[in-house]
Amino acid sequence: MGIKGSVGIGLGCVSMSMMHLAMIGLHFFTVYLAFATSGLMSAVLTLCFPFISWIYWFYRFWKASGTIFNIYGISSLIVLGLFVLMLVGGGLATSDEK
Repeated sequence: MGIKGSVGIGLGCVSMSMMHLAMIGLHFFTVYLAFATSGLMSAVLTLCFPFISWIYWFYRFWKASGTIFNIYGISSLIVLGLFVLMLVGGGLATSDEK
């Protein structure tokens, strides 16, 4: 394995660890926002369906604030960016050097 593969493994592992922590934080933040804006039932549904609720609340806060760059939108984009970095690192780690 060359330097490209080593960088890919490092990038993939670090970004995957950071992404998992960010996803946990985003989910608890989403449950809190759901409870604060719509009550207990909304928070329970958000807790049970993480990915669907992230998309729903992302869209709802985007429409409410008028911009994608609100605190929830930025948090979601950070998680998405870490996911992309993880994919790039995996691609570098598995690419053939010729």
